Amino acid sequence: MIQNGCSIGQGLSGLAALLNDETLKKSLTRIPAPADVLRGRVPGDVHRRMLDLLGELFVPDPQSIRVAKEIIALTIGFSESNWRNPSRYQARLYEAFDDQPGLDETWWPVSLCGHAGVGKSSLLKHLAAIIQKESPPALEIAGFSEPVDNKVIIYTAFSPGSTPSSILHELGGIPKVQVKHAPKGQQLMAYVAQALSRANTCAAILDENQFGTLSTDAYAMVSRNLMLPIALRVASVATLNFSLYERLAKAPPQLGDRFLSFPLLITPPNLNSGEWGEYCAALKSVLSGQLEFDPFEQQAELWRLSLGIKRYMVKLLGIAAAEASEAGAKTITWSHVGEAYASQAFGKYRVTLETISKEAIAGAPERKSDTWCPFQRSDQASHEYYEGLRTASAPGRSQSKARGALTLVEDRNLKEALQHADKGSGDPQRNGKRSAKVSDLGDWQRAAKKLQGT
Repeated sequence: MIQNGCSIGQGLSGLAALLNDETLKKSLTRIPAPADVLRGRVPGDVHRRMLDLLGELFVPDPQSIRVAKEIIALTIGFSESNWRNPSRYQARLYEAFDDQPGLDETWWPVSLCGHAGVGKSSLLKHLAAIIQKESPPALEIAGFSEPVDNKVIIYTAFSPGSTPSSILHELGGIPKVQVKHAPKGQQLMAYVAQALSRANTCAAILDENQFGTLSTDAYAMVSRNLMLPIALRVASVATLNFSLYERLAKAPPQLGDRFLSFPLLITPPNLNSGEWGEYCAALKSVLSGQLEFDPFEQQAELWRLSLGIKRYMVKLLGIAAAEASEAGAKTITWSHVGEAYASQAFGKYRVTLETISKEAIAGAPERKSDTWCPFQRSDQASHEYYEGLRTASAPGRSQSKARGALTLVEDRNLKEALQHADKGSGDPQRNGKRSAKVSDLGDWQRAAKKLQGT
């Protein structure tokens, strides 16, 4: 209750318990109940069902815990710094927007970086929900006749159709049906700023910032989007892919130095880390009764096929489930995973994974892209990941021993399915069959090039 001199920071007293690693890990972990994705469905539906099921799975690793604690501390710190003085809080509600002091640079955006698909969005969505859950649902403020919703942290994401105005509408809680009647321009900014102040909003999360611009070089539009929370006088966390980080690093110092002054990084788990094994054990639990292989026992091979990047792992298993459904199988076998990796449906992901592996060995490319991590030398976890990647990609190390996990029947079926068009003209597809000859999991990367006629 915020009345007569009480500190607004009291509304966040429950967040302190989340700074304990075990408590936070337990709160963030999401392991959905097992669901039969194969039974009685067409392959396309099976694929989507698998993506939906595994999309709910989230097992935080130490890096995610560290990032989450930083954001929780940011939220608590902003509240204590900005709302400790009740008179200042009241001033934010009633003073003209232009007369209020700007946001101190201490609270300029925190940038969260990482490979596409590594789990940045999942972490932030879950964390925002936890922070909100641990905060009082409403505040009673002196001078207001009714309690005010307590929106401590707000998550929003850019999409290909987003504009600064649409993001402001979302941050300000303006329903779409009322958008045409909403204020415009500076009046909209003032309205949203007051709404955030009234709701005790301490931080805004801006996700998917790559959709804020269609350019591969410019940074002006992204900079403008990142300025929104600053103009609204709230702290913020912005997700950046690596190429976007590199672009902002080239911006004038008055922008780049401020936007990138506090970067956080999430790296995929290392091959030999317990975190990857924990994730594979969770896969085994969620897909109980639907797999002919044990993800935990095959964790090394699954890492090599996905490089530990969760989105690629989920996509691979989704395609494998569709392969099993198309074949009329009741369970997903290890050969289905191999066929999925060599499929055209996985082609874009396979190219990205091969690029990451090649760059890990060859060094920084001339033109930086989303596959090149600029933190390899400065971040310990990133350094260990890339060292593990270089070791796994070294000659003689990438050959898989997973062929021994196949039964004789699976081995023969896999050969027949992937050798068919080798006898033909080299067309990527021939009578619907894949034109690849596979001798083991390590060869699927080479066979993939044949699938595309390269």
